[in-house]
Amino acid sequence: MFLRAISSKPMRHAKWRTVERTGLGWSPLTSSPQTPVGDSLWRAGFQLVPGVMDERGVREAHVNGVKFGSMTPPDEDPDTLARLFELVQPLVDRFQDNWERPVVTYADPVALRSAVDLTLPDRRPTSRDSFLGAVSDLLQYSVRTGHPLFLNRLYTGSDAVGQIAELVCAVLNASPDSFTAAPLLSLITEEIVNEVGTRFGYPGGTFDGTFVPGGSYANLQAMVVARNALFPQARTDGVASLSRRPIVFTSEEAHFSILRAAMVLGFGECSVRKIPCGPRGAMCPEELSRSIEKLGHDEIPFMVCATAGTTVRGAFDDLICISTLCQRGRLWLHVDACWGGALVFTKQADLLAGSELADSIAFSPHKVLGLPLQCSMLLTSKRGILRSTLTTRAEYLYHGNGAKYPGQEIHGIEGWLDIGEKSLQCGRRGDVIKFWLYWKRQGVEGICQRVESCISLSEELESLLRSQQEYFTMVSDRWFINVCFWVLPPVDLLCDPAAGSSGPDHLARSRLPCNSCCEYCRVTE
Repeated sequence: MFLRAISSKPMRHAKWRTVERTGLGWSPLTSSPQTPVGDSLWRAGFQLVPGVMDERGVREAHVNGVKFGSMTPPDEDPDTLARLFELVQPLVDRFQDNWERPVVTYADPVALRSAVDLTLPDRRPTSRDSFLGAVSDLLQYSVRTGHPLFLNRLYTGSDAVGQIAELVCAVLNASPDSFTAAPLLSLITEEIVNEVGTRFGYPGGTFDGTFVPGGSYANLQAMVVARNALFPQARTDGVASLSRRPIVFTSEEAHFSILRAAMVLGFGECSVRKIPCGPRGAMCPEELSRSIEKLGHDEIPFMVCATAGTTVRGAFDDLICISTLCQRGRLWLHVDACWGGALVFTKQADLLAGSELADSIAFSPHKVLGLPLQCSMLLTSKRGILRSTLTTRAEYLYHGNGAKYPGQEIHGIEGWLDIGEKSLQCGRRGDVIKFWLYWKRQGVEGICQRVESCISLSEELESLLRSQQEYFTMVSDRWFINVCFWVLPPVDLLCDPAAGSSGPDHLARSRLPCNSCCEYCRVTE
């Protein structure tokens, strides 16, 4: 809630400053050089007594004799959400439950602009009917990711518990960047990080982690942390201050975000060396070793980005062998387990052997587990390294800088829970809510059943394809959930013309070196 002092005198010893946002009123800054007024009020147990909304749309409240108000449009009273939800729910149900409809009602950009009113009102708000019409258009012309034939991405229609969690997240509208801003979300984040890190094999109390907006972001932040840890001068003086060029190694089938991260950090795409893969798509450790050994005198091996579940073939790199090479050359080992990391909830986690040896791990529950986009994590094996490599000591926001966890003072514990000190973000969504409520509802057993069900369906599909060798041939043996195959002529055997846009146009296509078209199918339910 945005607070402004409407009347009355400021609190004793309080300092005041103008708030630039929307040009409204005044806001208390601090009651002392160390303690913010809001924090002091919260600790002292002051009660915020709600008042009524006046004709200006200002909802007033009183705190210790001081009148505060939040600027809220008159139409946005507490009943609005319930009324709108009641109206929108039937539209959402039709969108999700009617599987007879195609995956998408396709229209080219020109036709789509003609079919949907994209204009924005410049003066008065639109009517409720117009609002519901916009919702209907969104659902009608969007891709139905929950459709059984949606095979285009490494995610699927979201879990119902996750959808409720998404709603709760929006209602809270809290940014868990500091403990004082989102106390419970900060504790939930620590709990989830501890549980997931333990499942990846990290010893208790030695690791750390945070939630990030997507796997690509997790890979980027991992590279930032590795750079700042191994080349501290680059943090202050930039990569131009380095005498030798840092080189990143990854497989030729790794995610494109590794290249982008190197580009963003100023290393350049040429600093990423793509290592050849074996017949099944996993990085060859021998090729990695040779590539490290033949670096030029002006280059220095810096980081290896291994993959646990590649995007196309779902391949798992040999983390144990790669870790040995990294330890020998003092390289940072990052594992992109955004896709394959779901195996930590099953008894089939042998493909992740060696993940406990990684310096950092990326994991995206929004993929296999079916949580709403986005829900991703970055874990590190070194407790405190996220904070030490990323903090810029913003004391005006994070009040526990420098404290050690767990510490004896309450400020020290809260300082450790200031999540904004452990990532590149300040404001952030409470994505952890989705994973926490999902885990609460499903339990490890329920999560395991989902992942193993996906694997079982993939096994059935692979078996079916192998039994029809006159029509299909496998690209390579299946690793995980990904099933990759070639279609032998005639290719139209897969497509019923009457199926329209729900046919193979919505299978992701990957070009192989021979330029043959590979139909790639990912099974999630």
